[in-house]
Amino acid sequence: MRIENLLLNDESRKTFYCIDSEKEWTGDELLRRVYSLRDELIAKGLKHLGRVVVYSENGSAFLTGILAVMAAGGIAVPIDPQIPYDAVLNIVKQVNAEIIFINGIRPEKAFSKQDQNILT
Repeated sequence: MRIENLLLNDESRKTFYCIDSEKEWTGDELLRRVYSLRDELIAKGLKHLGRVVVYSENGSAFLTGILAVMAAGGIAVPIDPQIPYDAVLNIVKQVNAEIIFINGIRPEKAFSKQDQNILT
């Protein structure tokens, strides 16, 4: 079953859990977080098929970020924070990202504070 069907199906959502080392969310909780982040992305100006860098370790925040970008009609560009900083900057420039979603990393260590479209 595709994850979007799982989250949109009332019965499946009750038995779905997203678990990582810090959190355990039910399908309903995950969906609320996805919709909340989706609304924030749209409020920040994300356009249809706009690119959003998801700069996060694997886990619940990563899953939420990817699903929220898709729910907002954007294109998620996941970047592993383990890769070298110069490579990260190169990817961000190449994809022409509208928004950068960061979790678990201090934004000032990753990107310029001047960028107004960084969500943490």
